[in-house]
Formats: sequence, structure tokens, C-alpha cells
Amino acid sequence: CFTPMNVAFAIGTQLVENDLVYSCEPTEDGATLTNKIKVNGCSTGEYEPGEQFLSDNGLFMQVCTDSNGGHDFVGCMANGNVM
Repeated sequence: CFTPMNVAFAIGTQLVENDLVYSCEPTEDGATLTNKIKVNGCSTGEYEPGEQFLSDNGLFMQVCTDSNGGHDFVGCMANGNVM
């Protein structure tokens, strides 16, 4: 089944899921702030805020801007986990 998680984690923190370690780093491309998602230290690409992707182990993730309103505070959100 698909269980919602809605776990937001900020830059510098890590999310461990199925023995995989996810981390999120901000990257600045011109005036656009994107996220570089890393799994176990290896980059899986850069994502725009609001973009959604499915990780290799089935973790549904969404890149999001922090709800506190800080423009330079960007994190990754895991919307759900395929159990």
C-alpha cells in the first residue's frame, strides 16, 4: 500500500529509508535555487522546488520550499513510501 509520510527535512539533515541515506543540498543556478538530491553520497540530480520524483527504492519524494517562508531555506519532502 501507499502510506503517506509527509516528512520534510531541511538542508543538512538526512533521511534514512530502507538502508539508503538521502540528503538534500541547495545549488544555485543563476537566480534559480534548486536542490541536489544525494543517495548514499551519490548525486541523483538537481530538482526544482515543487518537482516530484520516485527514488530507486520506491520512495516518492517532492522537492519543496520550507513553509517558514525563508527563500533560501529549501528542503526535500518524502510524500509517501511504497510498503
